[in-house]
Amino acid sequence: MSATPYDAACLAKLLAAQTLNGELAGVSDRYRPLAERLNTVPGPDRQAFFDQAMAFSWSDEEAAALTRSIADVDPRAPVAHAAADDWGPILGAELPPVDPFPIDVYPASVAEFVRTTAHSIGCPVDFPGLFALTAAAGAIGRSVSLKLKDGYFARSAIYACVVGEPGDGKTAALNKAAGPIRHAEEALKADFKAEIERWKLACNPTGPPPKQKTPKPPKPRRRRLAVDDATIESLIVRMANNPRGLVMVRDELSGLFAGMNQYKGGKGNDRSVILKIWSGDAVQRDRVLQESDDSIDIPFPMMSIMGGTQPDMLDEMVDAKGRADGFVDRFLFSFPDPVPWSRWSKRGVPEDVEAEWKDVIGRLFARPMNFKDGRDVPHVAFFSSSGEEAWERLHNAHVAEVMSPGFQPSMVGPWAKFKEYAGRLALVLALLEHAADPAADPMVVPDVDERHVESAWKLVGYFKGNARRVFAALARGSVKSEGRAMQAVKAWIRSKPRTTFTASDVKDQRRWIEYDDLLPTLDRLCRLNFIRPVKGAKTGRPSKASFEVNPAVYNATPTSRTGA
Repeated sequence: MSATPYDAACLAKLLAAQTLNGELAGVSDRYRPLAERLNTVPGPDRQAFFDQAMAFSWSDEEAAALTRSIADVDPRAPVAHAAADDWGPILGAELPPVDPFPIDVYPASVAEFVRTTAHSIGCPVDFPGLFALTAAAGAIGRSVSLKLKDGYFARSAIYACVVGEPGDGKTAALNKAAGPIRHAEEALKADFKAEIERWKLACNPTGPPPKQKTPKPPKPRRRRLAVDDATIESLIVRMANNPRGLVMVRDELSGLFAGMNQYKGGKGNDRSVILKIWSGDAVQRDRVLQESDDSIDIPFPMMSIMGGTQPDMLDEMVDAKGRADGFVDRFLFSFPDPVPWSRWSKRGVPEDVEAEWKDVIGRLFARPMNFKDGRDVPHVAFFSSSGEEAWERLHNAHVAEVMSPGFQPSMVGPWAKFKEYAGRLALVLALLEHAADPAADPMVVPDVDERHVESAWKLVGYFKGNARRVFAALARGSVKSEGRAMQAVKAWIRSKPRTTFTASDVKDQRRWIEYDDLLPTLDRLCRLNFIRPVKGAKTGRPSKASFEVNPAVYNATPTSRTGA
């Protein structure tokens, strides 16, 4: 397929270090991925990137033809758009499709728990599917790590977020999957209460006083597993006292995101602490408690997070200053299509199914840390020979996907984390399978076999699709995140069919919108292919900038889920 004049013109402008907005939507499918990649590369580096792409990803004949086509274009000339139907769709108008949750990766008893939970609630199987995975990861904690190669280990920590509209069963699914976690927390609380009573008796013994004064025994520390609405300061204290790890169970994760740095005027480093915990990097806090000047050091922090949010609250996860800090990349998302409301069903989760799920989590949590050289360290799981071969094969396939010419540059962040998540998921699945066998010794660490590795990468494939949907929703922006200016401009454009308009036309009708807000709003609409600059229009004053309207604006009725 040869490049069209429009393709060549856009590529020429990109190689001349110009930035394109809505024009990229008109580039043909064959060359659009290359154009999108060039648009993200710094101007001085674009020619080298282009040459490398030609050398490694294109045939000599096609590379030569494309290079000649670009050389014949004056990058200073305006881009001549093709026919009106060359607009393409409004970006983000519809969210990308997602695959169903691969429930077959679980042992039979766990799959049955997930399936019956979804049926009894009337929610997508994805919700209990992801929550069950995270509950298992939290119960494992730091008790076991998977050796990937010398010096590299995979831990079990998972940050999980299900996304759905209000009333679609997120909370009910969370409560069912996290039930054994909360049960274990209550048992730990009862144990601590008994320990405190014994400690009080030891501090105040009955009978005659001893001849020699003896020091009081140290006060017991409460062992924890589940945490909920905790500040980062208190979370660090709890994590220091529980090196095996914690599970944060939050009904609404938007509260966690919005609450970061709430006591520090937005100038704290709560986000960076959450980032460190996911990676297992050391966390240190000085003067955590007002009455103490001692610092708290956590060399290997461990915590999993499980909860939900609504589509219009996703933007709460994004850094307030718009920086790509990797926070969103660290979450595994489940953003399924909603299921229709169903009639009342008498079928709940059978008691034996729920009891078996509780036993599985209990067996995972029962494994202690490995006490070695005077300190607690994880036990180590190893690949079997077939598991190691499968890991290399599927890991390399993942890398090849990222390096392919058509890969979306905006997805590099989450794809980099998926590379780490694959090892974590393989570890969790192997231990989950072992714990689901009542006859297996819960203290034995099983090998991670080929089936565990393949199932882990199957899950990664599922999470890739959901990540695309979440990032598309973030790029589109929720009604909340659009702000009044974006909503007002969209409403004005839709108010009657129009082919072109200027920035001053909008200003005349919506006088309350300042140009400082209006111009970035129009630029964002260009990036979404909602509008585009008129070809050949003179630039001059920003207020005179002219735009064309995508005909698709008047061909679809926006909804809360598609929201064009």
